[in-house]
Amino acid sequence: MLSQKLGVIPNKIINMIVWGNKGTTLYPDYSRSVVVKKARRYRISDLISKDYLDEGLPEDVRLRESLLQKLTKQPGLMSRAKAACDQMRDWWIGLPPGQFVSMSVFSDGIYGVATDIVFTYPVFIDNKQTWRIVQGLTIGDNLRACLDQSSRELEQERDQAVEICTELGL
Repeated sequence: MLSQKLGVIPNKIINMIVWGNKGTTLYPDYSRSVVVKKARRYRISDLISKDYLDEGLPEDVRLRESLLQKLTKQPGLMSRAKAACDQMRDWWIGLPPGQFVSMSVFSDGIYGVATDIVFTYPVFIDNKQTWRIVQGLTIGDNLRACLDQSSRELEQERDQAVEICTELGL
């Protein structure tokens, strides 16, 4: 997908945010992303067409899991497991100053997302295993709609889980 188009391995793409929950509410935000090629940093938007970044990339991200299943003949759980391992590695080791990753964390309501849900935010992680949500990002209309929809879906999932636990006396 994007790394193939750029001719790099995925970890050479820095500060890409994938906001959202799953499926249609995933929103790749490339506005702060750079790629490292031959020891130089380039803005992704300088190397890839705006049409692809605005239309093709979101579709690729949404279809990624089913595409991986077709290509690898493996269930999508492997992709999720690798993402969880990557997140744990980043959390344990930390990131270089100014670099952030998307990480599922407990929402405190920032960017208008509901509280008391786990949501994917861009986070800085220091070498002391402390993460903090990146503050002050500009949220455009398309991203706002995605965040609102994802937040609503996750609130519904949370409420359903609480209802089941309540019925079971947990």
